[in-house]
Amino acid sequence: MAATPLLLCHVPKTAGTALRHLVHALAPGTCFAYGRQLSLLDPDLDFIDRFRKSPLPPVVMGHFSFGVHRFLAVPPRYAIVLREPVARVVSLYRYQRSLPDSPFAAHFREDASLAAFVRSGITEMTNNHMCRMVAGIAPDVGKVITGSWLLDCALHNLERFFPLVGTHERLDDFLAGLRAQMRWPEGTLPRENVTPGDHPSVDDATMDVLLERNALDMALYAFVEKSLAARRPSAPP
Repeated sequence: MAATPLLLCHVPKTAGTALRHLVHALAPGTCFAYGRQLSLLDPDLDFIDRFRKSPLPPVVMGHFSFGVHRFLAVPPRYAIVLREPVARVVSLYRYQRSLPDSPFAAHFREDASLAAFVRSGITEMTNNHMCRMVAGIAPDVGKVITGSWLLDCALHNLERFFPLVGTHERLDDFLAGLRAQMRWPEGTLPRENVTPGDHPSVDDATMDVLLERNALDMALYAFVEKSLAARRPSAPP
């Protein structure tokens, strides 16, 4: 077991539910923070106080961003799974549309289109959200961020503080690295929390909106894919 916790950032709609169940099974002492306890804007001080007074868990996992190690008083040892940005935002949209109590239900009643959901800025999760998480930028609903400084900050943190990075599309490779670091046994990861129904068609205008609002995430994802491909052993001739 690692001497310090692995801070596993769960990006929404990146196979995190299945990964969460696997982590729970293999590391029962894991600390899960899915109730905004580690929000960069308004952290739960009681939660943080209890964490600091308790024995260190092997893993801390939840919807949190880089920077929470300062709250928890542990070294910055992070892991994250990224996903192809357009597919991730489409998956997020489909999931929220399927929820009768979605926080965006009122917006969907006004305009249920994917393009309107992304363009509205109603959630930071549709605008370079992976870069925001890796860079450690607090959520700012309605604030569209497209400046290259965000990507630069994300890449800096990724290379210095994320010893384990994977992609949704190559999840088995990430799991192999996770098991090696945590000394966990072999196992399989089932697909969970898959939204039923057909995928929405994405016309050219909608695709333009998706790409414009997530260009930095596209660059971050491409960097990680290239890095993972370089580490992967060459296929035999």
